[in-house]
Amino acid sequence: MTTRITALRAVPVLFLAAMITLGSATAASAENWSIIFTPQIWGSHIAENGFVSGAPNTTFFTSALATVPGRTAGQAETDSSPVDFMNPQYGAQLAFQYGRWTLATAAQYVHFKTDNDVQATKAGEFCFNLVNTCGGVVNLPVGARLFKEQLTTDRVDYDLSLSYFFPDVIKDVLDVSTGLGFKFIYATADRKILDSAVPQPGPSYCTGTNCLSTDPTVRGDRSKVTTKDYIYAATIPTSFIFPLTRDKRLIMPVNVMPILGVEDRNDKGVAFDVNSDGTPKRIDGTAFAKGVTADLNVRYIFDNGISPYMGFRVQYIKGHETFLAWGPLVGVSFRFGGM
Repeated sequence: MTTRITALRAVPVLFLAAMITLGSATAASAENWSIIFTPQIWGSHIAENGFVSGAPNTTFFTSALATVPGRTAGQAETDSSPVDFMNPQYGAQLAFQYGRWTLATAAQYVHFKTDNDVQATKAGEFCFNLVNTCGGVVNLPVGARLFKEQLTTDRVDYDLSLSYFFPDVIKDVLDVSTGLGFKFIYATADRKILDSAVPQPGPSYCTGTNCLSTDPTVRGDRSKVTTKDYIYAATIPTSFIFPLTRDKRLIMPVNVMPILGVEDRNDKGVAFDVNSDGTPKRIDGTAFAKGVTADLNVRYIFDNGISPYMGFRVQYIKGHETFLAWGPLVGVSFRFGGM
């Protein structure tokens, strides 16, 4: 795992080094070249963690109890919520401009936690050890907690794009920049059960071949598991730039980037439902992914090439499940050459 993460981190470093070398070699003979470096922070409120599925085992209780005559099975649902109201996503972009063309690469990182609170929505009996004898049966009222699960997620984004600038699409009112790009997202999450309606060992994650077996080695019981998620997508980065002053020093860019690709999730064998014969159902594998990142900001461009900005960003991604986040965005760009 360490080798893979190190390799992923090395990709943008090597790419940036190559681009800086190219830019340095060309700048001497081409005055139209310029390099723009932009660090930024997005204060993201992550309303929905789409990179990790909701708490598993919520239907296990009913399925397991249905195999035991005389039991009255309850029902449960998962309430998912962020642990922190805001999680800073740190990012940076390096862009190389030649005339109206821009080649840009960017990377972002965010660390966040999500709580999944599984509560009874129908009073009844719940089975906590997932075996067909249903030891550890507890009778719970509506609203009672079955268990609480916490997900700790680390997400890294890499972007690469080539775009073209169209000035005065509407004279003195609107400039447009658009192009094509590629986005890669890598997310890994550790999930563990924090609280349970029964004493330990309580509920566990089934990662085996038969979740109703009386043999824990067949069930593959684990108290902590890890999920890995990958998204590979094409992007269409587009900016609608509205000058707010005649000299175009103060501008209002509206940036929209649709994404279209695939999501590949490996939930490390965690089962989210169980068939009547005990074989597990899983929520992983490959799925179609789509979404959009959109932000509106106000930027001021100084004579020395420095341009600070602030605004608001929203991001929506739908793959196996939905990721949704929003929050304020601040950053500053530093331009070298081409002024």
